[in-house]
Amino acid sequence: MKRQAELQSFKSYSSGIRILLLFMGLWPVENSNVFYKLIPYFLGSVLLIVTSASMNFAIHYHYNLMIALKGVSISLSYLATTVKVICYVIHRKKLMKLEKTLHELLTEQENNKNNDELIKTALTPVFNFRRLSVSLSFCSFSVVTTYFLTPVISMIKQYKNNIRPIKYLLPYPTLYPYAIEGGSLLWIIHFIIETYACFTLFTITASVDTSFAFYSSRVIGQFRVLSNNIRSLKFKGNYEKRIQGYIVHHRKLITCCELLQDIHGPIVLAILLTTALIMCSLTFQISQMETISIKQTILFVVYIAVKLAQTWVYAWSGEMIAAESEDFRKAVYECGWETSDNKTVKHCILFMLMQKPLILQACNYTQISAQLFVAILNTTVSYFFLLQTINDD
Repeated sequence: MKRQAELQSFKSYSSGIRILLLFMGLWPVENSNVFYKLIPYFLGSVLLIVTSASMNFAIHYHYNLMIALKGVSISLSYLATTVKVICYVIHRKKLMKLEKTLHELLTEQENNKNNDELIKTALTPVFNFRRLSVSLSFCSFSVVTTYFLTPVISMIKQYKNNIRPIKYLLPYPTLYPYAIEGGSLLWIIHFIIETYACFTLFTITASVDTSFAFYSSRVIGQFRVLSNNIRSLKFKGNYEKRIQGYIVHHRKLITCCELLQDIHGPIVLAILLTTALIMCSLTFQISQMETISIKQTILFVVYIAVKLAQTWVYAWSGEMIAAESEDFRKAVYECGWETSDNKTVKHCILFMLMQKPLILQACNYTQISAQLFVAILNTTVSYFFLLQTINDD
């Protein structure tokens, strides 16, 4: 009963991620129609509009660092989100192959009705990472909702208090290369675009970042299954066939890690380059405020929490994959293979021992590990003091 409950919970979680990616046009669908194929390009256009307009805002107010940084932080967030869309569009086939490979491995274990421990071992990391993913999604939703509601509430208050003319606001600090009259059709169009961008930002964060954690945790679970199988291996009976199966299993996990790296490497690099600047910008804005409202405090804290959680999802996933792949090599070394007289088996064992620990790379620039998280925090502090120096001058 518990086995079925775990599988059902896993399938529900998997379906939720797939639905979000489908909604964004990022899930690889075979023989999809033209409309579905065009969704990501429409998303990318909206994201680039907000990125450009917020950066234009920052450039226009370059003489006022506090105001300019508001545009910079928004622009960088949307730039990183645009990279996510591009990567998932380019690597549709790789994402499909990754899903298919991991699904096949889990199906093999699911068909083994006599060993419930296999399913528990494979799925426990998924459920652990799910908690972090849900927290990230909730914080992200809170941030975009705040940006959307702030101008709406302001305009409603002006209307109720008979303040005329009403100051029409947009969700983000943006500046377009043409005048937008408040309340006009053009203003309505831009308000809709920026509102759509708000919830696109949330949906992509909740799907793409969660997707990386989801697939990484499945790889971690499969490594644990493989390590447990190796540790329980007895060198008698038909053990040669089992060892060959373990090699195939291990080869599939190596392929999955390569696919994860190819799909998400540029995304991690974009996060590395933008997150430190965004958190530095937010921290600097807080430090320069003489008075700060509860709403502003919550927004800044939650926004920073989103960026930290986002970074941690990638960093910890990469760290755990490296740790589990190393633990697998340790399990192989300690399985008692030296007692076997079968040379073929010894060669198979040595083949697995020769494999290096799997360390994910972000475009061959940096490792995706816990050190990535530490590096971003250190860079944030450095940028913060640099901004203070510039501001003092």
